[in-house]
Amino acid sequence: MTKMSEVIEQWSQAIDSLKLIPRSLILLYMYLTYKTVFWYMGLDLPTFEQSTMVSVLTSANAVAMGLFMGKSS
Repeated sequence: MTKMSEVIEQWSQAIDSLKLIPRSLILLYMYLTYKTVFWYMGLDLPTFEQSTMVSVLTSANAVAMGLFMGKSS
């Protein structure tokens, strides 16, 4: 192997072992849910569609977090 391919393999193993991509995606989804909920609470007269959107997003966040936390490797 060349030196560059060894470095790439070490980095990919480090990223995989630390589970950086799934953790960063969960954090991003949590942040977006946070921003959405506070946007919704700032509305004067939320519509039915806006209420439904926030309800679905927060429920999906709970499901995603449950799947992430319950997964064993």
